[in-house]
Amino acid sequence: MVTLPPIVAVVGSANEDLAKQNNYDPEILDFEGAKLAAREIGQGLAAKGWLLQVFSLHPGFIEHDVVEGYASVDVGDAEAKTVYVHYPLGGKYTQDPTTEARGKYQCTFQGIPNPLGKWEVSFYRALSSASAVVIIGGGRATLATGLVALTQRIPLYSVASFGGSGRTVWQAIEVGRDLPGQDHHRWMGSSWSSPSSAELCIKALEEQVQAREEERSAEFEDEKRRRVEEENRKKAELERAEQEKRLSQEKAEAEERARATRNALIAFSLFALCSLIATVLFVLDWKIASPSREPIVSLLWAAVFGGITGSSILGIMTSLGPSPSLLKLTSVIATLVLGAVAGFAAGLIFIIGQVITLPDDLKVSNQLRAEQLRNMIPFVAVIGFVAGLTWNTFFSRLQKTDLQTDIPTVSRRTR
Repeated sequence: MVTLPPIVAVVGSANEDLAKQNNYDPEILDFEGAKLAAREIGQGLAAKGWLLQVFSLHPGFIEHDVVEGYASVDVGDAEAKTVYVHYPLGGKYTQDPTTEARGKYQCTFQGIPNPLGKWEVSFYRALSSASAVVIIGGGRATLATGLVALTQRIPLYSVASFGGSGRTVWQAIEVGRDLPGQDHHRWMGSSWSSPSSAELCIKALEEQVQAREEERSAEFEDEKRRRVEEENRKKAELERAEQEKRLSQEKAEAEERARATRNALIAFSLFALCSLIATVLFVLDWKIASPSREPIVSLLWAAVFGGITGSSILGIMTSLGPSPSLLKLTSVIATLVLGAVAGFAAGLIFIIGQVITLPDDLKVSNQLRAEQLRNMIPFVAVIGFVAGLTWNTFFSRLQKTDLQTDIPTVSRRTR
């Protein structure tokens, strides 16, 4: 990347006609001396290889004298010397001032018009492109230029010995706060001495340009570090927000799990109580001789309600466990249904095994058969209870077990 030399903007005036109009405050002390200083500064900038920025080529402004010195044929490289001329274009400003200058001086002129036709716009906005500013004499606009340069920390050299706004700007400099240092401030306020004062001016600008580059580098590093810190802060905030969201979700899930567990515990307790009562009633039925009801019905219902009782107790144990799972209503119903099925299946297996092993003479008497079935109710209830309590194990074993039907006959004591 090609780096251009610094661009120095020169602003001011030392015009006797303007002085008669009270344009200067304080007054210009040496008109010719100010013009000579401008030419010497222009020569110093050309010898240094720097670029020049002006806002007028009119003889009534100090820029004219600076260009005279800058474009001297015996100073600097004519091909490298470039003068940027910012000017308004429009209204009473209809001509490019660089047209005549190109035929008069042996250096490059680049005109930069401002289409608004207001010299204030082209004057103040152009300062942002300047690497440094030199002030000699001048009126209110020059004063504003110097204050803008101080505020924006643009390297500045304000010649105070000739009066005008150059002296006011010099007085406004605060050493230690503004960019010009103690030596620079002293050199600005000293009497102009040719050509050493011009050399001090160039040296002061060079040191300030270097200092400003170091400041910008430090500002860039600070900004880079600030961006990194800001990114880290945002990342930390995002992680904290995600953690809070995760904790909130975990809390909500824990509350939902606790609520579901509580509801499941209540449901299992109610079903356990009701099914237990029903089981007890059917168990007591073995003492009751009811010719109107087949004992097989009581057997099967005792097995079913025993299974429901067992699965309800299993559900209660699961709900009170160290890490209960989320038991929804469907899970509760499924547990109860599977417990009932397990109880029914276990009871049915037991009943079938017992019925087919009864002696042939018992099958002849319905009364003896009913009595034998009624005596089996307590056992079927217990079997259904155990099957319901372990229904998951029961079904897995049931798939691997063959029903045993060849059982030896067991004798029964008749009443």
